[in-house]
Amino acid sequence: MTELRASIEAGRFEEAEAHCHALKGVSGNLGAQALFEAASSVDAVLKQSHPPAEAQLADLEQCLARIILELTDLAAKQPENVVEPKPVVNTQEVAKAAERLARILDTDLGAVESALAELRALAAGGMAGGT
Repeated sequence: MTELRASIEAGRFEEAEAHCHALKGVSGNLGAQALFEAASSVDAVLKQSHPPAEAQLADLEQCLARIILELTDLAAKQPENVVEPKPVVNTQEVAKAAERLARILDTDLGAVESALAELRALAAGGMAGGT
């Protein structure tokens, strides 16, 4: 959001649209419908080379914060009384990957896909990086 807002304030609407479009794609992959809709709304305005309304940006920021919190909470929760599936999921690594994804969503939308792939692999019991 910091980079998105800075691009908008500087009148770099194409750059802002690229950030927003990436966020829209990631939110769609996550199934985060409210975030997807908020990003789509902002994206549509940016494609017209206009600044979105502050209310649109605030809605997008709120949706993003909610998703980051939900992902962090989900990764931090260890289910009780559940037999661990094979392969074993390292919940600490999943939580770390979710935290990295949350930071990246705030700072580097270009790196989101690789961070999301890592999180998916860890959540499935795989190893990121092919190990």
